[in-house]
Amino acid sequence: MRALPEDVDRLEDLARNFAEATRADVRRRADSRFHIELGAAAQSSHLTTLIVQAQAQVAPLLWDTDALDPHDAIREHTLIVEAIRNRDPDAAHRHALDHCARETRVLVDRHLALAAT
Repeated sequence: MRALPEDVDRLEDLARNFAEATRADVRRRADSRFHIELGAAAQSSHLTTLIVQAQAQVAPLLWDTDALDPHDAIREHTLIVEAIRNRDPDAAHRHALDHCARETRVLVDRHLALAAT
């Protein structure tokens, strides 16, 4: 794993900011910052660029209202950071994939619900 201890500290701070957010707009920014920092902590400019592009498209759709319960994302962010801190790339990868899969399901469900109205 390439993340330095200070990178992990920063990820923990960003995960905490997300968990403590009480408004959708603050939550959206905190979530985007957390995801972008994951790419930076991986020391991959390519990954960071892809995350920035994805967040620009996805974050407003996920966090545009207070309707989405953030508890799953809070738990998932915590698991990702813990795996990185423990230098367990397999667990970090698995938790990141689970997080992305759940958020993709949320987006698909929202799209289908909108299409049905």
